[in-house]
This record gives sequence, structure tokens and C-alpha cells, in this order.
Amino acid sequence: MKKSLFTFPFITITILSGLMTVCLQMTVSAMPLFVVDMGVAKSLAGSATTACTLASLFFRPFAAEITDRAGGKKSAITGTLIYTVVFISYQFCSKIGFLLILRILQGIGMSLITTALGTVATAMVPKDQITKGMSYFSLGNAAALSIGPAVGLWIVQNYSFSALFTFGAAVTILTFAMLLIIRTDSVQETDLRQEADARREKTPVREESGRAEKEKNFFQRAKESGAIFPSALMALMILCQTSLSTYLSFFTGSLSIGGASTFFSLNVFGMIVSKFILGKACSAFGENKVAAVCGCLLTLAYGLIAAAGVTGEPGIYLAGLMYGFGYGGFYTLLNVAAVRGTNAGNRGVANSIFFGSKDVGTAVGSLAWGAIMMLGYPVMYGIAALVILLLAVLYIYLGEQNREEKIKGACLKAGASER
Repeated sequence: MKKSLFTFPFITITILSGLMTVCLQMTVSAMPLFVVDMGVAKSLAGSATTACTLASLFFRPFAAEITDRAGGKKSAITGTLIYTVVFISYQFCSKIGFLLILRILQGIGMSLITTALGTVATAMVPKDQITKGMSYFSLGNAAALSIGPAVGLWIVQNYSFSALFTFGAAVTILTFAMLLIIRTDSVQETDLRQEADARREKTPVREESGRAEKEKNFFQRAKESGAIFPSALMALMILCQTSLSTYLSFFTGSLSIGGASTFFSLNVFGMIVSKFILGKACSAFGENKVAAVCGCLLTLAYGLIAAAGVTGEPGIYLAGLMYGFGYGGFYTLLNVAAVRGTNAGNRGVANSIFFGSKDVGTAVGSLAWGAIMMLGYPVMYGIAALVILLLAVLYIYLGEQNREEKIKGACLKAGASER
């Protein structure tokens, strides 16, 4: 009998992950305003965001280790507790030094939460529904990237910073309570435990190899997880995305046309649509063909933006839809590729690398596009289109080679065990 994907714990974890991402993204948009409101120079307005991003990035290896040893649920609870303390402390913050400390703590909490919840969700999805399951799980995170900043600015503009921090604290407390209540045992974890017990009965010596596995450092486990290649591609895609989130409004303003805000709204709509058809499309046509379509849509979207001087607002609108669909599809394919080949012991490492790649892409992109922009906005978005095209080619061809090597290796191991 086919195992159910839409269990109460999986649905709850998916919703909680989206809510926590909204909490992060609303501080990304509102924190520079909060820094200036404290009387700090505008030149330092981005320091709070930088502190949070760097803290999250550098804590990723530790978050992976904690998640794999303590379990996804305990790690998520710890990260959520840190978030709650940080949002409450924001209410009493009036100095930039204290604010930076809180942002570093939030980055650590974010690293734990994203790694842990991603690990828990991966374990809950039946193996035969991994693409469909991770598609729905990533929907909340992908949509929150666009929804979160709007929520933060709306609360600050209509109410106050205090209301923003109160809202964040309320969401994190709710998440904390739900994590305490729900069960996170999964079909995969049960199967893995049964397989492990069977292996120990046949070959008790493997207990020592299991201990040796745990003693491996983060980089050894990262290499074995198979997550490095898809995560590197994810970093490239996020790098290109920063050219939109940072400079699209400036570009359309320089052309005296609108459409930037509508672009992001259509972007969210396209992402949502892609999530509901991606699983069926992959089953019907294969992941490589779906990746090719998503890559073409992203490339054309950047091309339309580069040609916005000719296409005008209609081109921006069409690009928003195409980009949302292509981004939503490729995000899920890369997420699945990052966690598909991992075992239970390396699942936290794989999720840590994948979500850490987004931090890398954001950090590098914000610097790189600032320099490339000097050549002109059309050139910048033309380069982004080429990068995305390269990304799709690498995923399809090099990714296929990696999959063939894994299959070959598995066959060799199976033959050796039979002998």
C-alpha cells in the first residue's frame, strides 16, 4: 500500500518552516530602518543583516553536527527558543553593539532551524515521493522569501517596530509549542532502524564502522553526502536572484517604467503553481527534461528583463511569471538532489550545506552585482541569463554522470556482498 505523504506532522512542519522563514525575512527588510531609527548612520544600516547572514553561514557545520547527533526535533526546538529570546530582546535594544549581538544569535538560531526542519521534513517523506514531498515543503520557504519582506515593512509602516518584534515573538512561541507537541517519527526513520537492526544481526562488526562514521569530520561527511554539487548550483541560482531583489526596482526606475513590485507578486504566483505540478511533471517526463524547461524559463526571464527598455512593463510582467515557475521548479530539484543520496547519519550535513549555499549566494551576489552594474543594467541581467543557462547545463549533464556513478557503485557493492 502506498504510504501517505500528507500526514499531520509533515503538514505542520511545512507550515512552521514557512512561518519561521517569514520571521527571518521580515527582519531583513525592517532591520536597516530600525538601525537608522536608533540614530546610526545609514552607511551602517546593512551591518545588522550582514552580521546575521555571516553568523548563520559559519555556524552551519555545527548546526549539521548538532542535528545529526541530537536529532532534528531537538535542534529545531533549540533554534526556535533562541529566536524567541532574540525577538523579545529586540524590544529592549537601543545600542548598535547589543543589536549586532542579537543578530548574531538570530543567525545561529536560523542556521539550526533551517537545517533541523529540512532534516525532519526529508525524513518524513516516503522515498518514492521525495520530489513531490520536497516540492510542497519548499513552497513555504520559497514564497516566504517574497512575502516576508513585505510583511515586515507593512507592520513597521502601519504600526511600529515594537509590533513587529511582538509578532515575531508570538510566531516563534507558537512554533516552539507545536514542535513540543507533534511527533516527528517518520516512515523513512522506521525503515532505516529496521534495516540497521537487520544489518547488525548479520554483521555485528558494522557497529564499529558506525562509530567511525560519527567520528568523521564535517568535510568528510559533506563529501559523502552528495550534497556539494547541487548546493553549489543552488548558490549560483541565489547569486543571480540577488540581482533582482537588489537592483530591479532601480533598473525599472531608470527606464521610467513600473512593474518591479508586480514582478515579485507574479513571481510568488508562478512559484506556487510550479509546486503543484512539479511532482507529476517529473514522473511523466523525467527530472532532466523538467530541469531543461525550468532553465529555459529562467534564462528567458532574465533576457526579458535585460530587454526591458524595449519590452516595457509587459515584458517585466511576463518575466515575473516565467521566473517564478522556473525558480520554484529548479529550487525543488536542487533540494531533492542534495538530500536524495544521504543516509540518516549525514542528513543534517546535507541540509546544512544546501541552506548554507543560499547564504553564500546572497553574500557573493550582493557584492558581485554591485561591481557588474557599472557596465549597465542590461549587461548585468544578460550575464545573469548566461549563468542560469550554465547552471541548467551543469545540472543535466554533470548531474546525470554523478547519478550513473552512484548506480554503478551500488551495483559493485551489491556484487561484492553477494560474493
